[in-house]
Amino acid sequence: MKLKTSLKEDIQVIYEIENSLFSVQDGRFSKKVFFYHLAKKDRLFSLWDEDKIVGYLLVLGYQKSLRVYSLAILSGYQGKGYGEYLCECAINMAREKKKDFIYLEVKSSNQKAINLYQKLGFVVCRILPHYYGSIDGLRMVKFF
Repeated sequence: MKLKTSLKEDIQVIYEIENSLFSVQDGRFSKKVFFYHLAKKDRLFSLWDEDKIVGYLLVLGYQKSLRVYSLAILSGYQGKGYGEYLCECAINMAREKKKDFIYLEVKSSNQKAINLYQKLGFVVCRILPHYYGSIDGLRMVKFF
């Protein structure tokens, strides 16, 4: 697996991954959103397994923090270490950019993701009522 800066020609596949995993209620992104972030530097990254995009990472940098805005892995590749790899890449980006912390939001019902984030040192710092439609979100943070 390898993380690469996304290119314009990657957007269709990234959008298909997004569409296959998220609903409108989840806040599913449009192609326009991906093109917007692609135009910004160091935000959108494609996860490759050999010659195929199997996931993506979208991060937003702020003065003191890095936010994992979205992270997605194709269903058939989940549970095989790809999500952990993406999280570790994001953590390394935050460290390299000398950020004080990294944070993300996750559905309170997504126990697999919560367990992964906790394993990597994230802690719940806030409950976000109805963040994903009828489902609460959790804001999780990792300090350096």
